[in-house]
Amino acid sequence: MRRGLYCLSLCCVLLIGTTEAAPKTKGKAARAEQREKAGAAAAVSTVEKLGGRVERMNGDAEQPVVAVILSAVKLAPAQLKLLNEFPELHTLILRDGPFDNAGLAQLSTLGNLQALDLENTLVSDAGLASLRKIPKIKEVYLTGSAVTEAAVIALRKQMPETQIYWLAPLPKLKTAAAYFKLGEDLVLKGERVQAIRAYTAAMQLDPKMSAVYLSRGWTLLKEDEHALAKADFENFVKLQPQSAMGLGGLALSQYLVGELDKATITAEKALKLDKDCADALYVRGMVKYDSENFEDALPDFERAAELEPADAANHERLGWTYFELKMFENSLVEFDAALKIDPSFEHAYYGRGLYWMSVQKPLKAIDDLSKAYQIDSTFPDYAVDLALAYATKGDWTAAVATQKKVLAIAAEDDQPEQQKRLKMYLAKQLPSGAAEVESAAKPGPVKK
Repeated sequence: MRRGLYCLSLCCVLLIGTTEAAPKTKGKAARAEQREKAGAAAAVSTVEKLGGRVERMNGDAEQPVVAVILSAVKLAPAQLKLLNEFPELHTLILRDGPFDNAGLAQLSTLGNLQALDLENTLVSDAGLASLRKIPKIKEVYLTGSAVTEAAVIALRKQMPETQIYWLAPLPKLKTAAAYFKLGEDLVLKGERVQAIRAYTAAMQLDPKMSAVYLSRGWTLLKEDEHALAKADFENFVKLQPQSAMGLGGLALSQYLVGELDKATITAEKALKLDKDCADALYVRGMVKYDSENFEDALPDFERAAELEPADAANHERLGWTYFELKMFENSLVEFDAALKIDPSFEHAYYGRGLYWMSVQKPLKAIDDLSKAYQIDSTFPDYAVDLALAYATKGDWTAAVATQKKVLAIAAEDDQPEQQKRLKMYLAKQLPSGAAEVESAAKPGPVKK
């Protein structure tokens, strides 16, 4: 009995001691957190004063800084110590400035850095050894720097787990016209990134050469650089305001960056100048399509496909519009046409896969939906409908395995619905309403 009282008394002493010490420990932690926040805030302020900017996790102002952009900024090596105030930093952009080997040597303390952009800097072969000291680096961009091809080849062997991006220097040409021609030739060869560099060199020599803005704008669109393309089309339209082609390109880029009202206005301007401007028709059709006004979108897509039959995107979107209007045989024709032009067009495979589901041919659906998912395994709808196709065929093992992949990529608010589907497949049941295939019918890739 006495032993029990002793243990109880000891517990009370320990609890009391813990209770008294807790505020001090908590206070120290709070003060440390405040110092970290103050240090990070001061570092952000310094970055902004230097002309740079930061990006935070999930775009939330309360979240830690994960990217720092210091393009075209002159930095002393000592100033780079401020980056240590961002322990979650994974992306650092130092391109287009006088950044050199001395600065690169200061980055080894960035324990979570994964991507480093050093394009068009003074970093040379001698500085590349510093890259191996950055513990988690996965991507390095060196095009336009002072490094040589031999050094890049050696670095790739030394760092096989890191992607080293580097392109050979362009030839030294004397005129904007020569660089413009080089850009056009490179586009024809499929070397779009090099073409963009050639167009940029032409612009630097002659900022009023309108054609180069148009060509670089379209090339940037092909590289999914929609905002940069928009700026080029805007510059072209300033120089050539009566060009329907330029306005069509501007409308498309505005649509792709989400400026739907502007895109509609610009498309209408283009169509007033040329009623057969295919890109303007496509944009006008897309805006209607996104509003689920499929009947009104149909003639725009039909005309765009008629005017530019070699553009896979015109056929793909026409196929989706037919599908939404339940004109299924017409949709098959258009999806086939899109894939004949571009065999890597995953959203056309997706559409054709849903067509096969609509006519109860799950084996063919599995083939097409599998191709869509293989090309882009980050788009949940491809996997959702692939799982449904497996379930329709009665292959519940494959349906369950695919549905588990869905859960790994589904948005948080979609998780409950996808969990229900998984339970159904585990119980060998189809989801309710599966007799009619539910199509997300999202725009997906455009103007490939």
